[in-house]
Amino acid sequence: MSIKQISVFLDDRPGTLAELAKVLESNNIDMRALSVADAKDFGIVRMLVDDELAAVAVMEDAGYVCMLTDVIAVGVDDAPGGFSAALEVLGELDVNIDYSYTLTTHAAGKAYIVARVSDTGRAVRELSERGWDCLTPEDLLKV
Repeated sequence: MSIKQISVFLDDRPGTLAELAKVLESNNIDMRALSVADAKDFGIVRMLVDDELAAVAVMEDAGYVCMLTDVIAVGVDDAPGGFSAALEVLGELDVNIDYSYTLTTHAAGKAYIVARVSDTGRAVRELSERGWDCLTPEDLLKV
């Protein structure tokens, strides 16, 4: 099962990320992972939150343009080679990775890699069958 990521488009000017974070904070929405990418005149914030539907609603009410996207979150050993082992499996499956970022966790020795891939269902199914820990929406609230 995949998880839902929110992508938010921000103007490329000082303070816009802080304003977005304040909207989430004032609505008691917890960010679990965050990635910020820049383009020519805007930024794209990609995030995992504890309640994506509520987050989208409050952000849209505040005037933000956002969308939900299916992504996978794969648990890897927090050691050299942990990420590359998961990448090898996806490569063998011919599943393309569009982008990736990390999810912080409190579990010692464990890291999670969030990725948008060309076939989320197949990636999660195959990785899980091979013993990889792929987060469900419920699991995301526990890491």
